[in-house]
Amino acid sequence: MNQAIYLMLKDKFLKLLFFCLCPFSLLAESYPEVIFDNSILSGNYAKSAVRYTGKSWVENVHGKLPVSDSLFFTPGNSLSLKYRSAAGAQWTADIYNNKQVFTYKLASKSVLTLRLYVHSGASKAAQLPHIVVKQGDVSSEPLELGNYIDRFAKHAWLTVKIPVNSLKNLQEGQPISGVQLLQGEAASMLHELYIDQIEFLPASPSNVELSSAAVLTKVESVAKQVTLSWQLPLTPSIRYIKIYRGETKDKFEPIGIFPIYMQKGFDHVPQLDKTYFYKITWVDYKYKESLYSDVKMVTPKAADTEQLLSFIQAAHVNYFVDHYDINSGMFMSSKVLEQPVVSVKETGFALMSLLVGAENNFISRKQVLNRATRVVNFLTNTPHKEGIFPAFFDGRKGVPYTFSKDISYDVRATATLMESLLLCRQYFFKEDAEEEALRKKITFLWHRINWGAFTKDQHNVLLLDSWTADTEFSNSNILYGVNESLNTYLLAMASPTFPLADSAYIKGYGMNHLHANTQPAQRTIFEEYDYEFLDHSYSATAEANLKPLAVDTMLYGEEIHFPLHQESLLDLYRLCMTFNPKGKKDHLFDYEKETLALQKVWQRRDNEYFPEGHYTTIWGLQATKSTLERTRLNPALSIASMAFDKKEGALAWQAIYQHYGEKLFSENGFRAWLDVRNHDIAGSYSPQNQALIAVMIENAKTGLLWNLMAEDPDMQKIWKKIYTPL
Repeated sequence: MNQAIYLMLKDKFLKLLFFCLCPFSLLAESYPEVIFDNSILSGNYAKSAVRYTGKSWVENVHGKLPVSDSLFFTPGNSLSLKYRSAAGAQWTADIYNNKQVFTYKLASKSVLTLRLYVHSGASKAAQLPHIVVKQGDVSSEPLELGNYIDRFAKHAWLTVKIPVNSLKNLQEGQPISGVQLLQGEAASMLHELYIDQIEFLPASPSNVELSSAAVLTKVESVAKQVTLSWQLPLTPSIRYIKIYRGETKDKFEPIGIFPIYMQKGFDHVPQLDKTYFYKITWVDYKYKESLYSDVKMVTPKAADTEQLLSFIQAAHVNYFVDHYDINSGMFMSSKVLEQPVVSVKETGFALMSLLVGAENNFISRKQVLNRATRVVNFLTNTPHKEGIFPAFFDGRKGVPYTFSKDISYDVRATATLMESLLLCRQYFFKEDAEEEALRKKITFLWHRINWGAFTKDQHNVLLLDSWTADTEFSNSNILYGVNESLNTYLLAMASPTFPLADSAYIKGYGMNHLHANTQPAQRTIFEEYDYEFLDHSYSATAEANLKPLAVDTMLYGEEIHFPLHQESLLDLYRLCMTFNPKGKKDHLFDYEKETLALQKVWQRRDNEYFPEGHYTTIWGLQATKSTLERTRLNPALSIASMAFDKKEGALAWQAIYQHYGEKLFSENGFRAWLDVRNHDIAGSYSPQNQALIAVMIENAKTGLLWNLMAEDPDMQKIWKKIYTPL
């Protein structure tokens, strides 16, 4: 077949697969120890890879395992495994752990379990695949699945249980990167299996009987999105909430499961103006179900634009309502209870978003006050370096947590958190004991930061991003540029106790500190460089040859003066969560004009690069780390633009929600990305993206965070020195 025709057909086939969405599919978050429970997209499972040699064969769709929407153990789908095992040949099927932040780390007192359905009538236990578990490049010794099934049967879901101590070559405490199924005993026949719910479970989970019925408290809808809320008891044996939906009161289909840390879940229904009925059950570790809840019904109606936008904003706030550590109040993306790792920077994003939630009555003011109070109480008693916090803490113990040997005290993370706390200080202005106490504690943390301790140059104006006890500033980078570095310099200059000199604005933020021998000689808007791996370290020689940050470039019909080797649209948006560019000018930039120009460049570039047939209102492509090919749509890139251009931003969120919302949007907002060419979607969320969408929608509507920061008395003083008055 002609290669061009093949590629065209492949692209159309992938688009068809992408839009073939199962109408009875409600797919949610899952636990870190779950390797596979559901595929978000129908067709094939992107986090898999099939290989075969010789006369062996495995059914695949573009090298991936097919997904079955009709036969599954937990709704709404499973993996289909059809194979032929020939003598002298081999086949493998890898299933990757798609957790992108905190992956499950092997524990000795656990059991690898999976559910297996043997559909082919002549298959024998000895002819089932073998399995290995992977930790990066290290694999366990192959084990025969048939040896770990108590009672082999066909046309029934079987439980495979493999004790972790049977997995040789693996290291306890190291992350699991996936499992691999591989050819077992050779046989000429075609085997047909289905695989579901691959996970590591405790060897001795709670077995408390689920004696009471589940409690479904509320079912409501906005357009085709149905929100279900439940009241979960403290029964330790409950692992999941299982959702059933019906078109009549007496006939239901299971459509999804949710982990117990979630307080509510979404379902996307096929039709408006039609009544749907819902009920739920609790599910224990053995997948036994409780009694059904009472049935509740809902008739979804069309929503106007304002209702739908509010609904989308509320979902992004909900991400931060659910994801936090009960001990510290800090943001926690991982749900591994044995390891409550909390993030300083992302706690800042959480507090900004929760203020938006309180202002819109998505969450009560009192709840946000309590969360903020818990955060400052925790931070008041944790280790710091001159007021600067490490990037991560153990939320239970209150000690720094590190993913390497050295504990790094992070200036940018602390600045993000401090911005959010100053916003809280302004928002909770009432003269009552609780709000007064919060304001005093925030002021204490704010006044404690010695910004000058994180400078190294002779004038003490160049902020460095980190410090470690072992290497001090040896591996630190200079902060500069139109990104969160500007937020950090403004905070440091506004400090009432340890301020940097005003010259830090020009010599620190306003200079290009990327060394000449590492700066790209040529660059286009299609190229992408990893900011973290460029050389921004302090050098007295390089400092003497610095040039101003501004450049003069013409791209896609727009004049651009932001330094494009450094600035991305996400960098700019992060700055503008609290920094209103409207009316702000300095010796380098007209920030409003430059922001609008950079948005137009990004949109025009994406309109040229998007696959044929896409809409000009859908834009926001970003590249993966492994390739310069921009195939991933990040919803935050276009939706957040409405803070500066309401019309274009509104067109973007409506188009993305309409065309991709059924799979891309959930109870926690839009997922991190959608691969528009490779039939893939993020299984997780980006805390920065979730905050950007929640905050920038609000800044577009009311300017809430912009106004709160502008009202801060310390920030007012420095802004009046630098910028044209608003």
